[in-house]
Amino acid sequence: MEITQELIQRYHRNECTAAEREAVEAWLLESDAETAFPDGVDMESLRETSWEELHQRVAFKAQTKETKPFFQRWVLRGVAAGIVLALGLAYFLRPSAPAEVQYRVVEVPAGKKMEITLPDGSRVHLNSGSFIRYPERFTDSLRLVSFGGEAYFDIAHDTTKSFVINGPRSVVRVLGTAFNFRAYEDETMASVNVVRGKVQLSDPGSGEFVILTAGETGWQDAERQLSKTVQDISSQLAWQRGGLIFDNQPLKEVFRTIERWYGITVEVQDKALLAQRYTGEFNNPPFGELVKSLSFAYGFEYRFENKVLTINNEKP
Repeated sequence: MEITQELIQRYHRNECTAAEREAVEAWLLESDAETAFPDGVDMESLRETSWEELHQRVAFKAQTKETKPFFQRWVLRGVAAGIVLALGLAYFLRPSAPAEVQYRVVEVPAGKKMEITLPDGSRVHLNSGSFIRYPERFTDSLRLVSFGGEAYFDIAHDTTKSFVINGPRSVVRVLGTAFNFRAYEDETMASVNVVRGKVQLSDPGSGEFVILTAGETGWQDAERQLSKTVQDISSQLAWQRGGLIFDNQPLKEVFRTIERWYGITVEVQDKALLAQRYTGEFNNPPFGELVKSLSFAYGFEYRFENKVLTINNEKP
């Protein structure tokens, strides 16, 4: 398969097929960083965000330099002793095997939450339906993880190593800070709510980015456009303490959140209902209480069997 500029860009945006991804990763492992790029690739733009990150994403193997054996002539007293010495030197001076980066993947099922500590001491509180992939040991110059879902990150400060999060459609880069990052794979919007420090939210396709500070929220919309605003971020952090807050959200998003929160499936017969908006606030709500509240507000009937909530047409 020919490695083209367009293929590399799609790989960096996580848009490749399995076969294309395998071909690009094999090429990355075999090629030289400066000379192997196909014609037309803008090395300056790739150098800033892509090259080192791409290598880590394919578990880049750090090749050690081969040590050339050097044998000094010794006066050996016997043939047997000479053989033993030669075999010993050959063993200790043999080229080192490539060291492969080992990764860990944490997946949080629907209805659950989880807290983990990364190799650098950073702490991550993962919401339902989230995943994170990270190396067992970060490199000397970069702390890179892959992520999808929602999580609160409290990043250990290290001015020599940026911390980079590759989301489904956006990238977050920090040094040491605390923030909430929501980027579910089945949602077109992504958001970052900064509690402490500075965060860069960027779009890997266009290269555009926004810098966020404490109290600011950054957004990436369905068209991948970036924006930021100053707002009270307490509602975005409420999920960590069991709070479930909806602020004028379409019922389609409300039902998706309910699916993750309780580990169930929601089926809606009246699709027009999904466009209606809902505002409400709950604290560790029992499932039945929440559904009854929605049923009362919108006048629909429902039944719940085998972890499937079926919402019937609206009452006459």
